[in-house]
Amino acid sequence: MDDRLSIFLKSNNLAIALDVDQVIAAAFEQIIIDQNAKNRTKHTIMELKEYPTSGRPLFSDWTENMENAYDRIWNENWREIKSIADPILLNDLCAKLKVDLVSSRGDRAALPLNLWLNLNYPKLNVKKVIIPKHADKTELPYKLFIDDAPRLAQRVCELGDRMLLLIDAPYNKNIEESKNIIRFNNVNYAMKALILSIDKINKHYNA
Repeated sequence: MDDRLSIFLKSNNLAIALDVDQVIAAAFEQIIIDQNAKNRTKHTIMELKEYPTSGRPLFSDWTENMENAYDRIWNENWREIKSIADPILLNDLCAKLKVDLVSSRGDRAALPLNLWLNLNYPKLNVKKVIIPKHADKTELPYKLFIDDAPRLAQRVCELGDRMLLLIDAPYNKNIEESKNIIRFNNVNYAMKALILSIDKINKHYNA
C-alpha cells in the first residue's frame, strides 16, 4: 500500500473526481476500431504517444478529426464501448468514499454517457459532472483525481495540494511520479489501493 495515498486521505475530507474516457470506458480503443475499419488501417492505442487533440485525426493517414470521431462513437456506437472498471470494485469504492464521475467532453456526452452507464454499471449511483471540453478540472472542488490526462497531471504538480492517481497510457509515459502523482496500470488497481487505504484508516480509528 502506498503511504502517499493514506496520508493524503487522512488529511483531506474529499470527493474523488473519476474520469470516464480511458479510465472506466475504452472510448479511444473503440474510435481506433471504427477508424481502422473505415480507413483500412491497423493502428493500435499503443501508437498514441500524445494525448488526442480534438482538431486533428488520431493518426496522419485518417481524415476524420478526433472531435467528430469521438462525438460519433458516443452518440451512435456507445453500446460498443467496452467497460474497464470492475463493477464490484467500483460499487465498493462508491460505498466507502464520495465518488463523482467528471468528464470534460461537453453537454453532448451527457445522454449517451447515461445510457452507457445504465448498460454497464446498472447499480452505480454517482453524481455525474459534465464540464465544457478542455476545461481545467482543477478549478472544480476536488482534491483527488483518477484520470489519464497529461495536462491534468501537470496542473496537479503545479498546484501541489491535490493528488492524481494517474491511469497508465502510452500518451502519459512522460509524466513522472511524485508525492502528488501515483501511477497505476489501470483503474482497478487504483480503486483497490483506495479501498485498502480507507479500510486501513477506518480500522485504525475504530481500534
